[in-house]
Amino acid sequence: MPLYDLGLGSEKVHVVIEIGFYHTKIGFAGESGPRHIIRSYNVKSDNTVVNICDPKLTYEELVDELTKFVHSIYFRYLLTNPKDRKVLLCENFLQTVNFREALAHVLFKQFSVVGIMFTPSLPLALHPLGSPTGSGFTSL
Repeated sequence: MPLYDLGLGSEKVHVVIEIGFYHTKIGFAGESGPRHIIRSYNVKSDNTVVNICDPKLTYEELVDELTKFVHSIYFRYLLTNPKDRKVLLCENFLQTVNFREALAHVLFKQFSVVGIMFTPSLPLALHPLGSPTGSGFTSL
């Protein structure tokens, strides 16, 4: 039995995903750090590299690329069933609405996740400190 399934309650821990332009951090809630840090791209059959955060992608292309990317997250890196766990998405405040809608479509329709919570990544940095106020900085 995996260590992350040894909770006292019957509910399993949430999957945490932070998709950045270059790297994606994935893991489970309650862990001290991300389980994996992977590049945010897919490789097509003709060996071309597609960044999943590319704003030039159409909605249909984005759904196709995100389906492949999320499949690799669940079945290659996390080795868990997406239907069993809720998802916490740490989103970049510069991410487009088109990307957010495509990601929600893929997670709900293709992978049948229980629930999704979109949370801005800057306030999440203050959460472990237990402080209600603070300053967050980001580099562009």
